[in-house]
Amino acid sequence: MLVVEDNAVNQQLVLAMLARGGYVAEVAADGHEALALLRARRFDLVLMDLQMPGMDGLQATRELRQPRSGVLDPAVPVIALTANAFAEDRARSFAAGMNDFLTKPIDPRRLQDTLAKWLPPQPVAGAAAAVARAASVAHTAGSAEPDDLEVLDRVGLFDRAMDDAQLAADLVAAFLHECPALRDALHLAIERHDVIATMNVAHTLKGAAGNVGAQRVARIAAQLERQAAAGPAARLGERLAELEQHLAEFETAALAMCTGLAQAGAP
Repeated sequence: MLVVEDNAVNQQLVLAMLARGGYVAEVAADGHEALALLRARRFDLVLMDLQMPGMDGLQATRELRQPRSGVLDPAVPVIALTANAFAEDRARSFAAGMNDFLTKPIDPRRLQDTLAKWLPPQPVAGAAAAVARAASVAHTAGSAEPDDLEVLDRVGLFDRAMDDAQLAADLVAAFLHECPALRDALHLAIERHDVIATMNVAHTLKGAAGNVGAQRVARIAAQLERQAAAGPAARLGERLAELEQHLAEFETAALAMCTGLAQAGAP
């Protein structure tokens, strides 16, 4: 299986879910890398992020479906992965030639069910059953304000980490490691009035934050993405200040959680 995803947090989470289900997977960071791998060997399925730098998932899927693309299996099932759940994103995915659609934060049960539609049963039945039993995390209503959400949704994080405390801690650590670069890129994009870059960075932050349970951060990132898409937005600076606040709150809560997990696991 091939996972096409540029964000380290999302890569780590998807690979862990797949391994727990008995699947072997390889990672490509963008559409160009994915096409190169698909030209070199056959994969039974592709999990394709929609928004990536270089070549996005839609363009890569359109390319691999072409008979002259050089891809060894132009009919390989492709499942979209995106932090957007809008009908137009689903429609664009299918129009590009994708076969199915999954939203972030990624739910292990929904991932397992979707894979089962396109792949034969895995021999590691016990592991697959463990993934299938994972509780589904309800999506927060779009009208909710950040302050109505949890700073750290520990239940959702552990559901996605399949109750693996080490994986949960590793995901949080990877997210905190990536945050400074994402935050700086967002500031720079807004200062330069670069709408596309602002939307792309906010989208990446939204998906990664959702997967680690940073609900308030994910909500602010979603608002930044929408406001940037709507055109000149006087409140982007205000949103950035809110984002900084919620990132700091999440870091404090996450470090406290990780310290507690380490102490609980100490001999």
